[in-house]
Amino acid sequence: MKGLLVALMVLDVYVVVYYRLLVRFYYQKVTQRRETALGALFSFPPYRVLPRQGRRCVQRYWISLLVLIAFVLVLAWNINLPLAKDP
Repeated sequence: MKGLLVALMVLDVYVVVYYRLLVRFYYQKVTQRRETALGALFSFPPYRVLPRQGRRCVQRYWISLLVLIAFVLVLAWNINLPLAKDP
């Protein structure tokens, strides 16, 4: 079960990166300014200046990010640490 969750979490990380880079593409297309890939991955996506397709990608980005957070919380809830067990 944990292995499946980890595999889905890795897949979701790829989805988050994909949508954020897609938003970067639309942002560059509208503003005619370059944005580095690393800067795009570690910043919040712009919403106001994007066209309709870019806004749709931003929404999908936030949804996939929430799914990733949910995976992390589920894995953290199910982990068995030796220090956390009662003697």
